Amino acid sequence: MVKQGISNYEQHTAANMLGGLQIIITTKYLSKGYSKIIIQQLKKLKANQDYAHLAIPIRPIWKHKYPAMKMSDYLLMEADGKTYDPWIRTHLKSGAEIVNVCENSMNFKGDITFWKSMLHEEINASGLYTLPGALNQIQINIEENTGEYREENIWVYYK
Repeated sequence: MVKQGISNYEQHTAANMLGGLQIIITTKYLSKGYSKIIIQQLKKLKANQDYAHLAIPIRPIWKHKYPAMKMSDYLLMEADGKTYDPWIRTHLKSGAEIVNVCENSMNFKGDITFWKSMLHEEINASGLYTLPGALNQIQINIEENTGEYREENIWVYYK
């Protein structure tokens, strides 16, 4: 989204899409309805600026509880007949539709020393390791002295 926006600007191409990269509500203000207000303001901005589209990549807030689960499977989870993740649910209730899963929205690579410092544990074998708070697991390859973390996200679209 950022690369395309820069390219369009440099080529003097008129924008037709509003994109949101991140909505963060600090802990102090959680569960007070601010995320819904921000989403509504984005939708108003889209209309007021005459953009045809609004798309936002979102990072589900409870996915870290299931780091071994693929995002596509996580999307299917329900609780009490509703979408499990509250952040996904907020967007759906606000009129968004899920467009797709981006399987590599963030990617971090490092050597074993780096990952030991992140994990606060010894790494003696290749395989998958879990970092608390991370959405996915880290793939460690001892033989190549590397570790890689790839994080998925979900793209939502507002008409």
